[in-house]
Amino acid sequence: MFSGNIFLIFSDNDLSKVLDARLSDMKAEINKKTENYILNVNENEFVSFLVDKYSIENLDLKFDEKSVSKYEKQIPAEMCSAVEKLDT
Repeated sequence: MFSGNIFLIFSDNDLSKVLDARLSDMKAEINKKTENYILNVNENEFVSFLVDKYSIENLDLKFDEKSVSKYEKQIPAEMCSAVEKLDT
């Protein structure tokens, strides 16, 4: 999560790729609807449905409420020897 002084939460995925995929899924769902459906559906209800299904909630990071815990854990000897090999 931290790299030096930089906070790297959720750094495994590129947010723009996630959002692009979500948008692509929504467009695909719309394009699967028949012309008759699109012409006769209640526009406001359909938009609300799409917003509910494809919206992503904003994260609310509460840095003032953060906590840290420390614990000790037994590590198998095999892992220790593997780490030692990496150091050499």
